[in-house]
Amino acid sequence: MSTSARRAELGVRAKPALVLSIGEKVEGQNHPRKLDHFRAKPGPFADKFHAVFGDKPTEIRICPPSNNFGDCLDLRWKAFAGGGPNSPDGGWLKALGRTNFAEEGLRGNVEAINGPETCDGWNKDGTSGVFTIDGPGDVSVVKFGMKIYTVARFLIPEVLGVGAWAEISSTSAQTRDSLFTTLGRIYRQTSGQWFGVELILYMQPAKARPMVDGKRITSRFWSLAVRSPYSIAELIAARDSLASIQAPVQLPALDHGNVERDLEISPALWTPPAQPGDDIRQAIADLPPARDEPLRTREEPSSVGRPDDATLNRIAALRQEVGADAADLLLTGAFGVEVEQLTAQTAGAYLAGLERIAEQSAEPVVGEVVMDEE
Repeated sequence: MSTSARRAELGVRAKPALVLSIGEKVEGQNHPRKLDHFRAKPGPFADKFHAVFGDKPTEIRICPPSNNFGDCLDLRWKAFAGGGPNSPDGGWLKALGRTNFAEEGLRGNVEAINGPETCDGWNKDGTSGVFTIDGPGDVSVVKFGMKIYTVARFLIPEVLGVGAWAEISSTSAQTRDSLFTTLGRIYRQTSGQWFGVELILYMQPAKARPMVDGKRITSRFWSLAVRSPYSIAELIAARDSLASIQAPVQLPALDHGNVERDLEISPALWTPPAQPGDDIRQAIADLPPARDEPLRTREEPSSVGRPDDATLNRIAALRQEVGADAADLLLTGAFGVEVEQLTAQTAGAYLAGLERIAEQSAEPVVGEVVMDEE
């Protein structure tokens, strides 16, 4: 093995000392039970976490793990296969996007999350390949069960000291946007010198109006948010007092294959994806309803461009053609909005996705990952 290969491997197997969740598995069920508080996953620091913050904490004191924004927040496409109560050997990471959209967004490219992406894919036997998606409306997003995963990593000095870190994962669009907006703002306000600056990670109530079995229901849930406990003057003083310990260090690469953590958040992915040659519309119809944290809808500002009537009419026709269940699954799972909240850009991507589903395109694309037989 070359020196460079050995150097690249050093530290990659480091794991979080504590994993938090706002859900828990129920024996024999394919979906987690939602919780209104933070729960520490079993591990050496679980008891200490609850001793410090209580049995059912709704907010905890944290601080950024390094001065690298990507260490604190990771937003990227993922898909898992296998796992769940009927697969005791566990699942595996099926697809992984190469871009951390949190870092891209911090650079000002906030629309990158809606654009093309190069992904790596793996089969159960370990063989791998590379494929690309055009954006949230790409047929592979539905076929592979891909979602944008939010993973936040942070220190909890009262529980873990300074060297070890904790993490929490979610697929909620509201959690994603809230953490990116607030953490990004604080990161800029501190000029990226925020290691050790105290923050509060907390839970806030939210609701969504998803379509279930052809009916629109109200679903209430909890999303994650972060805030600073400081006034502006206190934040400046805190940053200045921590100046001596700021250094250009970063955490080991995120373990994206933590199936136990991520499948607990997204139980819909426990069902294996479609196999080559399957009718794509049947594959969508067979997917279970998304029972993970639902995506909260929100009003768009008036300055956002709206789709024209021709686009909306074409979307309406295609929704009727492919069926409401398939159309709504693509809409809420990939975009996190309702039809009336589509922007001109997202409407175009949604329309492209509907057209590809309607064409029943099940032919493998160049470089597509070959799906294993379960």
